[in-house]
Amino acid sequence: GEEVIKYFIAKQLYSYAAKGTEVLDFDELEGYLKHTNRTYATPEEQYEVEEWNRKMRRAKAQTKGVIMQVYTHNPFLWNGAKFSLRGFATILSLNPLVVTYRDGLIYRSMSKYAESNIRDRLSHITNVQNTHPLWGVKRDNALAYLEDFQSYLTSQDPSLNTFVGDRLRPAMKRIMQDVVRSVVRAPDDPHFEEKPGTVKTLCFDFLLDSHFRLYFHETNANCVIFTGFPEYKDPRQLQLRQDMTVGVLLLAEEMLYRKMYSLPTRLESFHRWKSLRKTMSVLVDDSPRSG
Repeated sequence: GEEVIKYFIAKQLYSYAAKGTEVLDFDELEGYLKHTNRTYATPEEQYEVEEWNRKMRRAKAQTKGVIMQVYTHNPFLWNGAKFSLRGFATILSLNPLVVTYRDGLIYRSMSKYAESNIRDRLSHITNVQNTHPLWGVKRDNALAYLEDFQSYLTSQDPSLNTFVGDRLRPAMKRIMQDVVRSVVRAPDDPHFEEKPGTVKTLCFDFLLDSHFRLYFHETNANCVIFTGFPEYKDPRQLQLRQDMTVGVLLLAEEMLYRKMYSLPTRLESFHRWKSLRKTMSVLVDDSPRSG
């Protein structure tokens, strides 16, 4: 049947880590857009968001406004809690366009999902879990990986034992391919100028609904690659950090060398790719095939 729209989610431009992000119902929407009904969790959050806005406006980085989306009110729940999926796209070259893919973290809510209580940020917004009173002792429950999600699905329904590899990850990558091609084609965008020996990493956030439909929420060019908590020593997190820092920079170095000496630029020919392909894959590779 026709999808029912119940709520909207608004994210302020220039904000980060869900600061200024709110779930709104129809009654609140008009007031929010007119900035007559702005609410913040704390005075400190209000100061941080408004100060960030002032800095970014001074830098003329973007125009003032908000990103408004229909809120997915019927998310697929993992043990009763909402979660979001993240993937990384790293642009190694614009001409030819060469981009790698890497699984990111899954951010799980530490509170049970309460659809009717849209003021419960911990239930509705997955990347604010570090404000949970039990974050220090239950942090590991809020961070997971696609293989963990696959294990959960299989435990619930053995017929879904290949869902992540056969359906979920390919769907995420198709959306990411389309978005990357769109943003790099934008005329005169200073964020995507060809700068030899450098990379540009974009993070993509997704959500599954209760019918296993995938929703693309946003992409960000200034995203968190690792949690920022030095005491968090999960080996997979450390591998992610290694891949997305040292690994991609080594690929950029090899790309620069190959372009300087007119060598093949397809990722499959890279010396570094032999080890990195264990955890990364090709998202886009428009390099000409040799032979």
